[in-house]
Order: sequence, then structure tokens, then C-alpha cells
Amino acid sequence: MTEEKKNNESGEISRRGFLKDSGLILSGATIGSTGLLSVRDGEAAPQTITVSRFICPACEQESDSLAELQSHFKDTHGEEPALSALNIVKFNVNGRPYEVQVKPSQTLYEVIHDVLGLTGVKVSCDRGACGFCTVIVNGRPILSCMTLAIDCHNANIETIEGMAEEDHPLIEAWIKHEGMQCGFCTSAAILTAKNLLDRNPSPTEDEVREALSGNLCRCVAYPAWTKAVLHASGKEV
Repeated sequence: MTEEKKNNESGEISRRGFLKDSGLILSGATIGSTGLLSVRDGEAAPQTITVSRFICPACEQESDSLAELQSHFKDTHGEEPALSALNIVKFNVNGRPYEVQVKPSQTLYEVIHDVLGLTGVKVSCDRGACGFCTVIVNGRPILSCMTLAIDCHNANIETIEGMAEEDHPLIEAWIKHEGMQCGFCTSAAILTAKNLLDRNPSPTEDEVREALSGNLCRCVAYPAWTKAVLHASGKEV
């Protein structure tokens, strides 16, 4: 009997289940979400997701949609507002389009974690030193706690939830080689590893270590990380 089957019968959560489930909890805290659905072949592209009400920066009137806010601003304040004037950011997260009104000081982490409800991204040091807040923006791993959301207009963003939906081989490799212990740094490390394999599908051990060197691990699981990435790349370890 497998560990997962035993745990299912006993009501306990397996390490595999914990890791996969942590990446599949998408929008429990999302406000006003229209729903997050995967797009399959032949289906229409997802509609833009509005995650909160929109507030007029001039009079603080609330609107239910961006179009309603733009119409109010033009009718009440006499001009056609630019998106930047309304602090509106449009971006794609894991292939889904979003419209979000942000504060100029809000970080990308705060919007992804607190507004979109994608809690796979974590913050530890909040100083850009630990790498726990890593997400992929336009094909590059970045520190979301040090990046302003308002600077991410029209960006394509990937989080661990997107990798979990795709059942990316790195997730199973991380499980096989026990690359997580407490799990707090796991999402960021896997995303960084994905970016490496996207650029270099067959990295050497040294290249893996170099790519992951910006991600800290409280539990010191670094040797397992290297094995997991090499395994996902098709190498025997």
C-alpha cells in the first residue's frame, strides 16, 4: 500500500498531497472574483477577472467595473482618464487576465498574495535577501516583495499555482527527492528551477547550484534541490 493511500485511509495528509494542494489553492481570499477556470482546447479564452471594486481617485466613489469607473470619471470630472491616473494594472497571472486597482506603494507580492489570493508566494525577510517571494515575470524570476505592482502593467506572471495546474515534472521531482521540509521556501525554489529549465533544459550540477543560489532554505535542503532539478531535466541522479 502506498504512503498516499495509507494517509488517505487514516485521514492524514501525505507530503505529496501537501505540496500539490499548496499549489492548487487558488482564490479562497479573492474578493469579487468571477472564478478561476482552466482553459482547455476548443474553449473560449478566460474573461478578464475583476478582483475588487474600483475607487475614483478624485472623489472616492466606488464602481463595480473599470468601464463604470471610467464612465463616472469622464461624466463627473470632465475628462477621459488614463489607466495610470486610476492606478489600474492589467496583467496575466498563470494565463488569466486580471484588472486590478493598486496603490502606488503596493508591492507585487501584496497584490498576488493578498488581493488575488494566490498564497503560494511567501515573504520572509521582506528585504529581497531570502528569495522566498520569487515569481516569474516576463520570463525572469523576480523578487515580488521588492517590485511595485504598478510597474507590472501588461506583464505575464507565473506563480506556483500555475505550475501545479500543469502538473509540472519539477513538482514530482521535488517530492521524490524530498526537496521540502517545512515547505516555506519551496514555491520560490521550484519557480526558480523552472526558469532555469526553460532557459537551459539540460543544466549541469554547477549550473543548477548557481541558478538556485539566491534562494535560501531554513531547513538546508539544498542537496535535494539539486537532485530534483537534475531529475526533472532527465538526468540520472
